[in-house]
Amino acid sequence: MDFSKLNGLEKNEGAGELDLLKAEKELGGRLPILYKMILKRMNGFILDDGVCLYGTEDLSERNSTWEVAVYAKEFIAIGDDSGGTVLLMPFKEDSTVIIAVDAGDMNPSNGVLVSADIVNWIENGCQIAY
Repeated sequence: MDFSKLNGLEKNEGAGELDLLKAEKELGGRLPILYKMILKRMNGFILDDGVCLYGTEDLSERNSTWEVAVYAKEFIAIGDDSGGTVLLMPFKEDSTVIIAVDAGDMNPSNGVLVSADIVNWIENGCQIAY
């Protein structure tokens, strides 16, 4: 994975297996495989434009705060834009899709497709089209 197009990257060190297992236990399911691969390389980050990808230490709290289990069942919040848009992925191992939803709505059917491939999205600078 190439992270060179991420502007102003502030990243955490990669997550270990115990971090990933703890996050999965707290969330009650298996994280998407590609998201786990990213977390192993860098356990969350924030860019100059405010786009952030949650690390394992933030996943449970952010998903609880956004009430994802209530309003976006079968999804997981993986990040946000620091301005009211939440990034969701289907909460299944083979998921690659990212959807942007308004924090005040959280209904995935009202969301906008950000990318069909999380790796491609990161490699192209984490752009969110509104």
